[in-house]
Amino acid sequence: MPSEYEQTAIEVCLQGVHKYKHYKDVAAYIKHEYDRKYPSSGKATEGVYHCVCGKNFACAVSHETRYYIHLQIDTLHIILFKSKDNPFAVSEG
Repeated sequence: MPSEYEQTAIEVCLQGVHKYKHYKDVAAYIKHEYDRKYPSSGKATEGVYHCVCGKNFACAVSHETRYYIHLQIDTLHIILFKSKDNPFAVSEG
């Protein structure tokens, strides 16, 4: 991530960990704050932020180049990334 984005990620993650008890709430807070601070332009190709938070998990993600960070706060791991996958895309069947 760009330096400014990394610093923001650290600040937002620390705020989320201190503010919420449940991991899903921490992850939702981080995602919401990042979407608010760095909104997408609305283009389907621009992508959106995602956050995974927990103490014991495995995951595989596809992310935009230079838009991924993995942080560890004590024993809590946080992955924040931007993906070009559009969750609002409607497939025609």
